[in-house]
Amino acid sequence: MNIIIVASSTFLLVSYLVIQKKQSDIKKGKIPKILQQFPMHTSSQEEYASTRLKIDEFFSLCLNNKQSKLKLNQAEINDIYTQGVCLDKYKPGRYIYYEIQDDKIIENMIEWPAFGPAFTLCYFEKKEIWFSSQKKIVEHLNILEVQEKSLPKDEVQRPIQRSALIVFIFGGSISPYGFTDFSKTVQYQKAEKILERLKKVEIKNGILIIESQGN
Repeated sequence: MNIIIVASSTFLLVSYLVIQKKQSDIKKGKIPKILQQFPMHTSSQEEYASTRLKIDEFFSLCLNNKQSKLKLNQAEINDIYTQGVCLDKYKPGRYIYYEIQDDKIIENMIEWPAFGPAFTLCYFEKKEIWFSSQKKIVEHLNILEVQEKSLPKDEVQRPIQRSALIVFIFGGSISPYGFTDFSKTVQYQKAEKILERLKKVEIKNGILIIESQGN
C-alpha cells in the first residue's frame, strides 16, 4: 500500500512539474501546434445580446403554448458559448468552438493543462452532433477525433432532454461539454419546460432549427 501511495505521489509531482514547465514555455512563445491552430470565435456583447434575445423570445412563446421556430447559425451558437467575450485560449482552461457542416454540428474542444501518463499539455477532442425527430427527438453523437487521431464510428443516442448542447442553449447547464445530472438544478428544470414542448430539431442549410408545438 505504501509503495502505491509513494508511486502515485511521485507521478502527480512529476506531472505537475512537467505541466508547469510547458506552461512556462507557452508564456515564452513556445506554443504547441494543436493549441495554436485551434479556432476561436470572435464576438461582442451586442451580438451576444441579439442572440440571447432570440432565445428569450422563443422561450416566452413556448411557455405560452404558442408554436415557434428558433433558428441559430454557427456564429450564434458560438455566441451562446462565449457570451460575447473574446476568450484567450493561451490561458489555462477548456475552450469549445462549433462548426456547422452539412446536417451536423461539429464540436471542437481543447483543454489545457491536461494531466495524463504522456504528460500531454493539451487534450483535443472533436465530436459530431445531429438530430432526428420521428416519434421522439433524439440527439446522435459520435466522437470523430481524440488528439487529432480519427476514431471508428461509435454512435451514442440520447433523448433531447439529455442533450448537453440543447440543454446549454436554453440555460439548463453552465457548460455544453460533458454529461452531468441536470435534473438536480433549478436551471435545468426551467429549461425542461421548453424541452418538453419541442416538436422538431434539425440542422438544415447551415442552421440549427428548433421548433416548438403550440396548443
